[in-house]
Amino acid sequence: MTKEIELKILEVDPKEVRRNLNRIGAKLIGKYNFKRLVFNVLNTKGRHLWLRLRTDGKDTTLTLKDNKGKDLLSTDELEVSVSDFKIAAKILSAAFKNILYEENKREEYTLGKAHITIDFLPFLKPYVEIEAESPDKVLSIFKKLKIKGKPFGNAPASEVYKLYGMNYKEIASRNYDKLKKLLYD
Repeated sequence: MTKEIELKILEVDPKEVRRNLNRIGAKLIGKYNFKRLVFNVLNTKGRHLWLRLRTDGKDTTLTLKDNKGKDLLSTDELEVSVSDFKIAAKILSAAFKNILYEENKREEYTLGKAHITIDFLPFLKPYVEIEAESPDKVLSIFKKLKIKGKPFGNAPASEVYKLYGMNYKEIASRNYDKLKKLLYD
């Protein structure tokens, strides 16, 4: 598995982040409206293993994520491109019954080999993710960005919701009609 080296910074001001990304020379590579399905494989104290099927309407990926904490090196992942989001969703739903459907918006930037995103999820203030080849590089970019926000480490979005007293599964279950339409139409 590949190590996902990432830092989330919560409660950011997107305008400030964009200005600072521009100031340090980051390049906007895209704005996305994602649809994704999350298939929980294992969720025990200290470990969360899940599959994520995600599409922006053009590109679709299937990712296995294995998270064991919040530090920058706590998540391993494997990712593969998938040609058809709907067919992949139907195949996976035959094996998994604990399925969550989510939609979110994202702006993605690059700075050298690093990826920096501004994420917009339902009921949360925007947050930034900085992903790079080493913890030192992630922290260096964070310092250069000089953005106000709360560093949160590398934890899944469900942990961000939990931090704010929200139940991630309840929020995702509000999309049941969209999930049903995707899987059964």
